[in-house]
Amino acid sequence: MMKKQEQIIKKVYDSLNDSLIGLWIIKNIKGWILFVNFYSDFKRFFKWSSASNKVSTQANLRALITMDYHRLEKGLALKQPRKGFGKNVIKRLSNFLPEYQKKYGSDESVMITLNALQEYYDFNLEFGLENETNEMAYKTISQIKNNLPPDNHFLGKEGGTKKVKKADIQALAKIYLTYFFTSRYSVVQFTNEEVELSLI
Repeated sequence: MMKKQEQIIKKVYDSLNDSLIGLWIIKNIKGWILFVNFYSDFKRFFKWSSASNKVSTQANLRALITMDYHRLEKGLALKQPRKGFGKNVIKRLSNFLPEYQKKYGSDESVMITLNALQEYYDFNLEFGLENETNEMAYKTISQIKNNLPPDNHFLGKEGGTKKVKKADIQALAKIYLTYFFTSRYSVVQFTNEEVELSLI
């Protein structure tokens, strides 16, 4: 039965293929099918990605905040950070962070971002930069701090940057091997030294 159907489809396709109208129909059907597939994929992508900035869940909002505070940290970790960088990042964080705190409380994500924002603000203040972006960072910091519960237990110094020297890590690794394996740093500045093949 299946073979017979395939033969019928092939005959229709061949007969259409032999005429100009048939070629036009085939060409447009292929284009239409391609468009329908594209539209279906686009809808799914737009629904589940953060491309639309439509925030529907705690995880989604946390991901957007994390992405932006990482941008601040990376900018601050450069050898010579540009003062006033990250205007759009600060703008987004000034919207997302208070919203997150209001909906989900002052968890670790809020505190890490708060510390990164504080370091960003202090960095710009050190260079005497008082512009709209730094003012926005300050207002966000103040707003978040004012809404912290008195018993907040996430007040550690997570977030921001930390200067780490190779010698310090190596020295501690000789004493506490666990420290070496549990510590994780994103290194932004590298030396010009070549790495020996035996180490790789």
